[in-house]
Amino acid sequence: MDNTTDTTASSPEALRETMLAKAQGKGYAKRPEVARVLREVARHEFVPDADLDAAHNPWQAVITHRFADGTSLSRASRSSSR
Repeated sequence: MDNTTDTTASSPEALRETMLAKAQGKGYAKRPEVARVLREVARHEFVPDADLDAAHNPWQAVITHRFADGTSLSRASRSSSR
């Protein structure tokens, strides 16, 4: 499985298109409404500490919190400052 993100596309919009193409290439995001959301949601705004490539990698979650026992949490839909 390809765990990389295309770093030649630098704008969030281009990265979202690349992410969508990769997901669709693997058979995901088939429904038009899913593709629309993946194109429109500014993922990087939900994980401001991640770089653009990490925020748009379809195969790797952005870790937003790590617990004392080493387990991790990806909580990109809400600010981790809460």
